[in-house]
Amino acid sequence: MKRFALIAVAAVVVIGGAFYFSTAPTGGVLSRGGPGEGTPYTSGIHGTISIGPTCPVERNLPDPACADKPYSMLVYIFRESDLAEPFLLARSDERGVFDAPLPPGEYVIQSDPAGVPMPRCNPTNVTVVANKYKTVAVSCDTGIR
Repeated sequence: MKRFALIAVAAVVVIGGAFYFSTAPTGGVLSRGGPGEGTPYTSGIHGTISIGPTCPVERNLPDPACADKPYSMLVYIFRESDLAEPFLLARSDERGVFDAPLPPGEYVIQSDPAGVPMPRCNPTNVTVVANKYKTVAVSCDTGIR
């Protein structure tokens, strides 16, 4: 009887986890740090992430098939005054799009700061003003040469 109960509980956990991860959205805010957690901000960042080059050799007449592509990734957003701890984590969707509701302030958008080598995105500084979303395009290097 105990064995059956243990197997039933394990099955519920596995099925529930699979359902959660299969229905969770790919784009959006994953976590927020600092004061104001859960506050619905009316300002923030609307961004797109793209990667390139996507072909090994770029040509003088660009090949449309080799154009930069949208990229889904974890986006780290830091307060400019604290680059040690992300203020917010977001994920760009399959179109490379992310929205990050934020209070007004100075921010830096980065790819994974833990040292994942590629794609490499240059840090992007953003100023968020009250009641507005700043549109930002972040370009990342694939490392393809």
